[in-house]
Amino acid sequence: MDPIQATLRTGMTRAIREVLEGMTFMPVEELASEDSEIALAELLCVSLLVHEPVQWEFKLFMPRNLLEEMGEAVYAEPREELAESSLHDLLFEILNTAAGRFLSEVLVDNQEFDLGLPESCDYDSAIADVPLMQWHFEASEKTFAVTLLGTLTDNLTDLVRSNKK
Repeated sequence: MDPIQATLRTGMTRAIREVLEGMTFMPVEELASEDSEIALAELLCVSLLVHEPVQWEFKLFMPRNLLEEMGEAVYAEPREELAESSLHDLLFEILNTAAGRFLSEVLVDNQEFDLGLPESCDYDSAIADVPLMQWHFEASEKTFAVTLLGTLTDNLTDLVRSNKK
């Protein structure tokens, strides 16, 4: 794995852990992609575009039952009483916050970035996309994934922190 990809991998793992452990108090573990399988039943998908300094798209794929469990922790309500809009807002907030933390961590100091707004995506069409990178995680014995779509541009070496210290 080249140094840029290693920096991106570490950055997303740290961002997802910090966001989910902070918001939902659930421990999160990264899984080896080839060893993980996501249950397709009621899988929710949300996407978020990065407009600057690179054109990327993040996608978060999460089983509904895991999101409901997280919603119970965040909203302090039983899952049966959680509004559909609250679940979608939580999913949007998870991806938005994780993407912001990820970019803040991996981009060089003072590099500004511009994010779009999170949007629901259709899982069936989203799996056809070939990701630049993907991460699989486990929380509460349920697997979820984050993908990064886009390209590794020529100027990325000027934009991403070096993993060497």
